[in-house]
Amino acid sequence: MDNPADRHRPPLAPPPRQHSFPGAPVPRPVTPGQPYHGTMLPPDFILPYRHDPESPMPEYVPETGETGIVVHAAFYRWTFLPYAYLACKPRITVDGQRIPDTSWGANFIPVAPGLHHVRISTYPSAWAQMRLVIGAPWMELGFADAMIPVRDRHLTRTHYQSPLSKIFAGALGPQPREHFPGRRFYLVIQCMIGVLFAAIAGGILYSALFG
Repeated sequence: MDNPADRHRPPLAPPPRQHSFPGAPVPRPVTPGQPYHGTMLPPDFILPYRHDPESPMPEYVPETGETGIVVHAAFYRWTFLPYAYLACKPRITVDGQRIPDTSWGANFIPVAPGLHHVRISTYPSAWAQMRLVIGAPWMELGFADAMIPVRDRHLTRTHYQSPLSKIFAGALGPQPREHFPGRRFYLVIQCMIGVLFAAIAGGILYSALFG
C-alpha cells in the first residue's frame, strides 16, 4: 500500500557509481568533511535540511561517557498554537531498527562501537493522524539521516529539529541550527494570514461605521 508520507520525503542522496573496469575510482568510505556524493552511504540515505550531494559530511566528535548515541530532538515552540507538536514524537531508527519509547528532548540509545546509520522523522500520534489536534502535523514528515560514529566508552550527540512544513527535510547534525527548517516560510505565511484577517476586520469596521 502506498504510504502518503513517502510522497513528501526529500530526495535521496545519489548512490555511489559502480565501475567495473580496472583502475576505476571506487566509492570513498564515510569521512567527515568529504561530500556525500560518491561516499559509501546506504542506498536509501536521506539528506538533512540544507544539505545537497556536494555538501561536506558533518563531523561528529564522541565524548567520554556510556557507549551510545544521544539524540536531542526538538520542535519549534512558537507556532500559532504553541506545543501542538506534543501530539507527535520523533521516530528514530538505527541501522534499520526502530527505537521504542522516543520523545522530545534527549534520547540515549545504547549501541556497539562503530559507524551507525541513524534516521529520524516526526511521527504524529493517532489523535493527530485523525486530525483531532489543531495545528499538529497529521502525517510523518521531516526525514533526515546521518552516519554517526561511536567509540567504546564514548557517546556521540546529534541534534534533530523538526521542520515547520512537510515540504522541508528535518535538520540533523552535531550542533542545532540557529533556525528551524521552514521557519522563514512559516513566518511569511503567518504574516500573509495576519494581513488578510486585518483587511477583513478593517472592511467590517468600515462598513459598520460608514455603511
